[in-house]
Amino acid sequence: MTTSVTDTRSSELYRRALNVLPGGVNSPVRAMRAIGRDPIFVERGVGAEITDVDGNIYVDYVCSWGPLIHGHAHPDVIAAITESAAGGTTYGAPTLQTRATRLVRSSGNGAGRSRNWGMGSCVTIHAINACINCNRFVCHCPGRGI
Repeated sequence: MTTSVTDTRSSELYRRALNVLPGGVNSPVRAMRAIGRDPIFVERGVGAEITDVDGNIYVDYVCSWGPLIHGHAHPDVIAAITESAAGGTTYGAPTLQTRATRLVRSSGNGAGRSRNWGMGSCVTIHAINACINCNRFVCHCPGRGI
């Protein structure tokens, strides 16, 4: 059995994006050249699935490279975001982020001072490095940092 995927709207959006973004995407990873097609343009996501602008439904194995561990639009996550955003969204000044830092420190992981990062890619790289270093410490494995 063959499943047909419609890509009329995604293709049109991609053609338009080529006029304003290098390669038509924000990252070469999203270009989808490796699989021989133009990129899809996602309209929405719920749970483990995303739906593109053409109505095709895909299982999202990427999950935004980790931050969507609960899936797209999880009700508890949406409620927490809504509650937090009601007090403001960004300030460009110190906030109650020290509360999160104290929580990390109280977990007994040996962290003293810490730096709070705003970019997901930086956070991910440093989290992986911390796991590697922790594994090396706990298991006495040689490992390598990133």
